[in-house]
Parts: sequence; C-alpha cells; structure tokens
Amino acid sequence: MRPTLFSLLPMVLASVVHAETATLSASKDNTVYAESALLSNGIGGNIFAGSNASGFPRRAFVAFDVAGTIPAGATVDSVVLQLNMSRTLFSTPQD
Repeated sequence: MRPTLFSLLPMVLASVVHAETATLSASKDNTVYAESALLSNGIGGNIFAGSNASGFPRRAFVAFDVAGTIPAGATVDSVVLQLNMSRTLFSTPQD
C-alpha cells in the first residue's frame, strides 16, 4: 500500500519543534581606538563605533554568551540586535 499525504502528516507533525524567543544581554564588550594599539575601553559604560571628531575610527565589539540559553543542536533562524545611540556628530540619521 502506498502512503498518502494523510498517513505521512502525523510523522511530519511529530518532527516539528516549537519556536522560542530568548533575550540576551551582552556578556562583554569593548571599544578599540585606532590611534593607539594600546588603548581600548572594556570597562567603560559605553561602546563607540564610527569616527570621532578628529576622524579616528572606533570599533565596537560585543559578545553574547549563549551557553545555557540556546540548547545544543538548536537552530537559530534569526537574530535582532538592538542598540541605542546616545551621541553623534550628525543631526540626521546615518547608516
């Protein structure tokens, strides 16, 4: 007897996993200053990215510890990163 869609449907549904949402805060962050190989800001209250008023680039690094939050073998389908900008040289939004 050949399986039909109706007899396969319970097998397909049994393998469907429900989606969950996890909210993670950064576990660590740092800003690297281009004008000096010795300067960074890993303990500061902010991170900086882009160029400062003098044109020196700032690079921000952010890490997230997913251990214990995302089960082994899970597939992450999407991620949303939310950042808040507090200071800028521009009066209009920039990419």
